[in-house]
Amino acid sequence: MIHLIELGNGFITFQLRGLEFKGTYCQQREVEAITEDIDKNRGLCCCEAGRFPHMLSLNAAFTQRWLAWEVICLKFVVDGYSIKENKFNETVVGYDLRKRLISLMIKAVIFYAIRSDQLVGWLENEQIRQAMMQFSDPDQVDVDPSFTTLFDDDFKVGAGGVTKKTFTFVYGSWMNLCNNKRQIPLSSSHEDDLITFCFILSLLARRTLFSSLPSHHTVLLEIYHENFVHGFYSLFKGDFRLAHKDEWAFADM
Repeated sequence: MIHLIELGNGFITFQLRGLEFKGTYCQQREVEAITEDIDKNRGLCCCEAGRFPHMLSLNAAFTQRWLAWEVICLKFVVDGYSIKENKFNETVVGYDLRKRLISLMIKAVIFYAIRSDQLVGWLENEQIRQAMMQFSDPDQVDVDPSFTTLFDDDFKVGAGGVTKKTFTFVYGSWMNLCNNKRQIPLSSSHEDDLITFCFILSLLARRTLFSSLPSHHTVLLEIYHENFVHGFYSLFKGDFRLAHKDEWAFADM
């Protein structure tokens, strides 16, 4: 039962009633009050004196006044929701969901990197530029056991890894959108540096996701999805283990 307490100033104060445990006196009394047919009440104090047509009897009127509320509508549907435990390891049990999760993670990395006020400083950092020079060739392949065609949209099957060209093909439009949303978008002269920087960041993010796993488990990610969940939880715990090729990230510390 919805008990309207007060109306005014565009607000409604209400209380949900009848939520007590079934079988208790409070729940039983409120159910009786809701379903009680007051039209059949003909009492006058201790006797049955009747009532005037279309009017309540004295006892019924006194009871309704004493309760300080009245039944307006017996059938009323309120939209609600239920709370259900949604386990992450059951959510990503399928390859498609894990692939989608990694794709969204890479887009998030690109978004926060491009919108950062330190972006220009990162692109000019000497240590970061040395890491970017390794991928001056768009077809340069980064091979890692954690990269697989099952999870990575930009995985190049013929090369056995991820290249900057395939990365640009998949995430190029997203990088352009994020750059255009900056207060001061980077000029076209920085376009190649921006793509390369986002590319090495995506490699870092993917390797970090799987770096907390033993190497022999990384190869079996296609079979044991629990390893993927373990790596994902490790990131939330702050368990970052950078590979030797990703130590350029310490330049920002």
